[in-house]
Amino acid sequence: MPVAIRMPSFGQTTDELVIVAWLKEEGDAVAAGEPLLTVQTDKAMIEVESFAAGTLLKISRRAGEIVEAGSPIAYLGQPGEAIPEHTPSNSNSNSNSEVPGPIGPIRPIRPDLSSSSMGTGKILASPAARQLAGDHGIDLADIAGSGPEGRIETRDVQAVIARRQRQEPGE
Repeated sequence: MPVAIRMPSFGQTTDELVIVAWLKEEGDAVAAGEPLLTVQTDKAMIEVESFAAGTLLKISRRAGEIVEAGSPIAYLGQPGEAIPEHTPSNSNSNSNSEVPGPIGPIRPIRPDLSSSSMGTGKILASPAARQLAGDHGIDLADIAGSGPEGRIETRDVQAVIARRQRQEPGE
């Protein structure tokens, strides 16, 4: 029976995370311990590994989406298994299709900021915001920061990514 893969929680202050990229696609085989996706917290980018082996049956939350910790983001199972139509949210359901707890091991990704020269002059930005902007080809000079002293935070870069996705036709 398919199991829900849930967004893991990464600490006391992190209750919402951004899916940066899926490293697997629907239909791909996944080994236990294999990286499935990269997520962004306020301070770091983290690779999330699969807790079990199987096939990635459905991705229910896409890259760029902000997701609460504990929310289902995908389903893992055997090829051809049916995916539940709805996901119970904190109900007293006895459904075996939900697996509580973390998705699996997590691994921080160290940002490589040495290759990013995002314009001239000093731009105040958090390391996570710099990494996210670099990954998406966004020039930090084009972003108005909402943090202290105009510092660019991850939420500022996420807003630019979200605007771009709304403007792009297709998927």
